[in-house]
Amino acid sequence: MPGGELVNPVLPAFFDALFALVPLLVVLPLALLFVGALVSINRRRAAMTGLEELGWYAFVAFAQLIGPLVWFLLARERYDAVSAPSVPAASSALHESSIR
Repeated sequence: MPGGELVNPVLPAFFDALFALVPLLVVLPLALLFVGALVSINRRRAAMTGLEELGWYAFVAFAQLIGPLVWFLLARERYDAVSAPSVPAASSALHESSIR
């Protein structure tokens, strides 16, 4: 060894394993967040205009980390309130018809 340096033969293997895990620890969660946001937008498209839907798809696609986070933390609830079915009215009507 030049200069009398000692090299740990295990250290390079550790870094190889660490760099092999980077896609699993970073890229996979980002991909799941991205796909989840696209599916969530698609499920709420009845509550949006075409331009809003297109805008959300574009925002999520181009702002890969911020877009899905903004969708899930701020915007999704707004469209849930608009597109939520009225379950109590439907269940009460069903209950009344079963009583008769």
